[in-house]
Amino acid sequence: MAFNSGENFKIHGLTAVADLSAKQYHAVALATTARTVKQAASATTANIGILQNDPAAGEPASVVGGGMTKAYSGAAIVAGALVTSNTTGQLVTSSVANNQVIGRAITAASGTAVLFEVFVAPCNF
Repeated sequence: MAFNSGENFKIHGLTAVADLSAKQYHAVALATTARTVKQAASATTANIGILQNDPAAGEPASVVGGGMTKAYSGAAIVAGALVTSNTTGQLVTSSVANNQVIGRAITAASGTAVLFEVFVAPCNF
C-alpha cells in the first residue's frame, strides 16, 4: 500500500520521556515534564499526535500533531472513523464522550497492528 504522507505539522522540540524505540507510528501523549512525550495509554489522556521516529529515553521525538500520516491500528477501523488511542498507543475507533480524538481514518485497517492512513486533528469527542 502506498501512503500519502501529505502535508503535516510536526511539533518540534519534544523529547521521549521513556524508551519509545518500538512505538514508531503510535499515538503519544504529553508527559508531566515540560516538552516530553510518552506512549499514549488511553482514550482520555492528553494524546497529541503520532510518533514518526523511534527514540530511546531522552532522545528527540518527532511527532505529527496535525495533517496526514500513517499509524498502527489496535482493531479493525473503517475509513472515515474518528480514532483515539488504546492502552498500547495503537489507534482504535472513538465513539465515547470525553475521548481525546487524535483524528480521522483516511483508509481502513483490517485488524490489529495494521498500518493505515490517518488525518491527525486532535480534539475532544
